[in-house]
Amino acid sequence: MDLSEKRTLGRTGLKVGRLGISSSFGAPAAAYEEAFERGCNYFNWGTFIKGRSGPMRTALRNLCARGKRDELVVGMLTYAHISWLTDHYFHKGLKAAGLDYADVLLLGYFPKRPPQRVIDGALNLKAQGLVRHIGLTSHNRKLFPELAETGLFDLFHIRYNAAHRGAETETFPYLSGPAHERPGIASFTATDWRKLLN
Repeated sequence: MDLSEKRTLGRTGLKVGRLGISSSFGAPAAAYEEAFERGCNYFNWGTFIKGRSGPMRTALRNLCARGKRDELVVGMLTYAHISWLTDHYFHKGLKAAGLDYADVLLLGYFPKRPPQRVIDGALNLKAQGLVRHIGLTSHNRKLFPELAETGLFDLFHIRYNAAHRGAETETFPYLSGPAHERPGIASFTATDWRKLLN
């Protein structure tokens, strides 16, 4: 399998390598930059993770300074479940990373549909051109088919690995169809926090 081969993230139209990388991984900036050189162009940056967001921020600034912004797909993950707090940290994050926009704003870890004020805040950032697509992460696999019907979300991050395979019956069958019509899907915790490496 060629890990640098680009795939389309559903109706976002974004072209990404088969593997993305998250700032929660805790790698140094040089590792993120090397990952990019090896075909990993989807960077999921959690600006709220203290002590972990800095190295990816540095890597993003370095890659953009080298003229690579158009090759990057940047997802900014917010754990704030309050619209004004998301807005505050989102703007702060853009400035810190030297970005004009994020490809995806990921609303993080909602066990049920986000409050409308949170959705409206995200849509407002999209209307301003600061966000291209709205995504959501959750451990509640049954939530994704419900949210897909609203048409509000362009991308879902779904926990899926050999230890957690429930998405095979509870999620994936309901998110099928032509890629240009359905939300993109990214799985996370592929190694179940390294438990599957042993």
